[in-house]
Amino acid sequence: MGNGPFSTVIQNAGDIQNQGVELILNWADNIGDFSYGVGGNISTVNNKVLSISSNTDFITSGSLGNGQLVTRSEVGVPVGSFYGYQVIGIFQNQGEVDASATTGNQQPGDLKYQDVNSDGVIDEGDRVFIGSYIPDFTYGFNANVGYKGINLSLDFYGSQGNDIYNGRDAVRPNRFNYETTRNDFWRGEGTSTTEPRASQSANNEPSSYFVQDGSFLRLRNAILSYDIPRQWASAVKISSARVYVKGTNIFTRTDYTGYSPEIASNQVDASGIDLGTYPIVSIYSIGVNLTF
Repeated sequence: MGNGPFSTVIQNAGDIQNQGVELILNWADNIGDFSYGVGGNISTVNNKVLSISSNTDFITSGSLGNGQLVTRSEVGVPVGSFYGYQVIGIFQNQGEVDASATTGNQQPGDLKYQDVNSDGVIDEGDRVFIGSYIPDFTYGFNANVGYKGINLSLDFYGSQGNDIYNGRDAVRPNRFNYETTRNDFWRGEGTSTTEPRASQSANNEPSSYFVQDGSFLRLRNAILSYDIPRQWASAVKISSARVYVKGTNIFTRTDYTGYSPEIASNQVDASGIDLGTYPIVSIYSIGVNLTF
């Protein structure tokens, strides 16, 4: 067997179970010149790691590009689960810091982490499951109505219960500007119980602070059209004609503070990590369809 440039090989590192249900319903009808239709779908998936076939109890992944790994795949939880410290508040004064378990270099205004194993020190042993990119369910629904050549169709889709790790926020001090959510940062005792002090290097450890609800509802398409009466079209030697106004990705309802709640990844064990996902573009167009 020849020598190659690679020091590792791809292998099946474990077993994963996926169980789910999908439901699709559609209905359409006509009442005289009025027509309508509605439809919808919903699907769920329960993902769980059944076994790890390597010489370890878990597999870490989800690099933020700064040496930190924020996901862990281990038996009993979804693959690529977010793993980090559980934030329980903000240190308001030095007395609180001295009386609490810390990483060793924390100060007032820093995030306060849960001492899970009660050993008085915040370290790797205190990292816990803090979220998963896998949603509770995904869904979509559509509706269309028509009356004497005028037609309106709407298409929605969304996701519910999935988490996003805002990695862009975690590495922001060295790469990006802050968003307005950071305007309420800690400035002194009692000024904030949710936003830590401004710092270029502190409070960026993997933690629940960077995990946000990624649920969203998006109006994917909306089309308003008018079919020109055939007798009008035939007068100019056209078989049929339709004029329309169309909008794509018109609005998105979400509580996620990043650019987009849809986070793409080519790694199943690093999904749901936002490292600066480009926002979905809204497109509006006007057109004419002609058949000769």
